[in-house]
Amino acid sequence: GPPWLGTAPAMIAGPVAQLLAWTVRHLAALPYSEIIVRSPPVSLILLFFVIVLVWMFRRNIHIPRPAIAGSFAIWTVILTGWYTATGHARGTQIWILDAGSGNAVIIHARQTVLLDAGSLGSSTRLAGNVDAALRKLGLWHLNHAIITQIDSAHAAAMPVIAAHHNGLAGFTDPADLNAASAISSRFLSAATSAHLMLHPLAAGQTMTLGAHEHFSILWPEKNRHIPRKLRGLILLFQYRHQRILFISRTQAVKSVLSHLKHLHALTGAVVLGAGTVHLPLLHWLKSLHPHWVVTTGETRAAGRRDRRILTGDGFHLYQTQQLGAVHIILTGDHSTIHYQPRH
Repeated sequence: GPPWLGTAPAMIAGPVAQLLAWTVRHLAALPYSEIIVRSPPVSLILLFFVIVLVWMFRRNIHIPRPAIAGSFAIWTVILTGWYTATGHARGTQIWILDAGSGNAVIIHARQTVLLDAGSLGSSTRLAGNVDAALRKLGLWHLNHAIITQIDSAHAAAMPVIAAHHNGLAGFTDPADLNAASAISSRFLSAATSAHLMLHPLAAGQTMTLGAHEHFSILWPEKNRHIPRKLRGLILLFQYRHQRILFISRTQAVKSVLSHLKHLHALTGAVVLGAGTVHLPLLHWLKSLHPHWVVTTGETRAAGRRDRRILTGDGFHLYQTQQLGAVHIILTGDHSTIHYQPRH
């Protein structure tokens, strides 16, 4: 045949491949273009490869094609059943991760919020745990990040996470944005490098996550002069009629109790931070009669003291330091709590 007949396909294939790559690259950049599929168990993945190997060597081991095809069909049914059985219930989900001496909470409604991401250990490891939890929920994109206090235990991993989530909007206490401390300066510099834009949050503001879900910022007050170390954000999350309080351990107790004295009954409370909860704050928390309390980031000594004070009063206490990650599903007027044991 003519010489050009051999080179023509290569000449056509090059531009076509470049066009396909350009199309995929631009389509992938569109918002919400990612397709998230939860990873199946390792056992099902291994079983798939066993079936593939049997197919490849079927003639050597004398296994007929219909038997292998039937095995693949059974595997498909099992995989479909697993996805159906483990699909998450509708409603709002809250994952309180086991971050050791630190904090990381994922709240997923119509939008997804990361509340704190700090650890006194490895920030990179915690960032990986956050991404793994997102994949477990069938998610990838984070919409907002809330930092209750800019310090290692609450914020160390946030810049690492922000670098993987373009357009992540961050919110924190205005005092932290203007602080002159070395910790704040280093964090703000890292946040800027990761393109994490931080905005101030103060009492009276709200953040809407969906048709029935929103955060109310209860503390700190805008112009309240309180030492920065005692100014952790306090937030009230509401889903329909359920109310969950998120409160940092270290607070200016008298000011907080005076400001929140009108707060009434809670569905639950999440206590964040590596410090020691002030006793008046714990007794006030008990007086709100929550159905459950989750503590995270506590030291072992603080955890033992919390258990002595908070158990046996008509509600359940869950401690990530003792149990591992805690998963809360809010549906209607009910909350279901599971925990993932520490390995």
